[in-house]
Amino acid sequence: MSLHYKILSKIASCSLLWGMFFLYGCISPTEIKNPELESVQITAFRIEDKDNPDLKNTFFSIDHRKGVIYNAHLLPKDLALDSVKVVLSRHTDAQLKFIVAGKEETPGSNDSLSFVDWKKGISIQLSNPTKEMFKEYKVDIRTYSYDPQTFNWHRAEGTQLPALADVKKLLLREHQDQLFLFVGTTSGSTEIYKRGKEATGNWQKINTSGLTGIVKDCTIAPDGTAYLLTDHFDFLVSSGDFTRWSSANIGQYIFAILGAFTEPGEKVSTLALVLREAPDNKLHFGVLKGATFSSGEPLPADFPVENFSPLHLNVAQHPMLLLVGSSAKSGVLQKAATWTTTSGLDWLRLPTQEEEQMEASLHAPALIYDRELDRIYSFIPADFTTATPQMKVYFSDNKGLSWMMGSGALMLPPAEFGIRSNNLVGYMGKNHTLYLFGGILQNGTLPTDIWKGTPRIYTE
Repeated sequence: MSLHYKILSKIASCSLLWGMFFLYGCISPTEIKNPELESVQITAFRIEDKDNPDLKNTFFSIDHRKGVIYNAHLLPKDLALDSVKVVLSRHTDAQLKFIVAGKEETPGSNDSLSFVDWKKGISIQLSNPTKEMFKEYKVDIRTYSYDPQTFNWHRAEGTQLPALADVKKLLLREHQDQLFLFVGTTSGSTEIYKRGKEATGNWQKINTSGLTGIVKDCTIAPDGTAYLLTDHFDFLVSSGDFTRWSSANIGQYIFAILGAFTEPGEKVSTLALVLREAPDNKLHFGVLKGATFSSGEPLPADFPVENFSPLHLNVAQHPMLLLVGSSAKSGVLQKAATWTTTSGLDWLRLPTQEEEQMEASLHAPALIYDRELDRIYSFIPADFTTATPQMKVYFSDNKGLSWMMGSGALMLPPAEFGIRSNNLVGYMGKNHTLYLFGGILQNGTLPTDIWKGTPRIYTE
């Protein structure tokens, strides 16, 4: 089984792994039991509550040194718990006590515990009197101090885009603490602008040489090398400050650039590509590492090779590329799908349930990733060919496996932002703050304003 399949299995099937754990008050013969190891540690923990069905999928980490059990993925601020079932793994000879709000709670007939006063403190005490062992864990159920599904939007002060005319393609790429804006114009040229991610003021235009044609795809590898594909499929490369560009002259026909990553322990980045190969002239996945090309699997018919947005993620301490886009089938645009790869040689479509998919998107969505929250926001540009064009927003908390539609009234910029179509881009700032800009208006112009969305802060 490939590493990619293993990682996808971890994402898609993590809830099934909990079946290995057993209920408190219902001792299973499969409990962990190692005669050579004397310990009263908890090895796994989760909570089930019929009134909070998503709670059972919340992963709790265990810090044995500090004696703390906590959820890294935050739960809603208004979380209310009543009768819950605690599922944990422990050694068979360890006795358990649950202390809630300073009082011991004992399981009911259905192995349930009262967590009504959970905000006043929860601890679990384990003891083995015969071995004179004792261990206490504090259960820290962490909730948001802000609402990640309600944003207050306003124009960012002191910064805006340069006045851009006749924009055909607008791509935003990040590298370290810098933003790079690649602008392809209808006159046949590409301009590059840069700005610090947290800086204000104007964007600085980069004076380039050797950069001809309109940008189609581009990526900045972790090692700082930039790769750009033009609309005439010229493959250009630049390193350093992105001023000097030259043809890669690699002897391969590049159809699309999908992203770049660096393997753990490696210094040279791997570039994920779509290649058009002879003699069948069909599209294949491929990678470029240094000066070496490797050809991968044929491109699936439903892969969104034209209109997609990429992300670079890390899963299980390994880099993974993710992209989202819609493909056409028999001339009909299909619902947007999420694709991932850990090698670049094969891309797998995540098995999203029908009701958890995003709608079809004529244009590439603006993907914004909150690494701290591990949430992906997908802003869908409006389709001006429809009778009532509108923007929409989705979000995913499991790396694109499933998507939930957000409320436009709560998560999208206000009416003053306007209805914007293709070339919509954005990025994540500090403190879970979204930045959204670009996007063509119905009159064909591209606004220069940059909008800042801050999550609503909870107050007690």
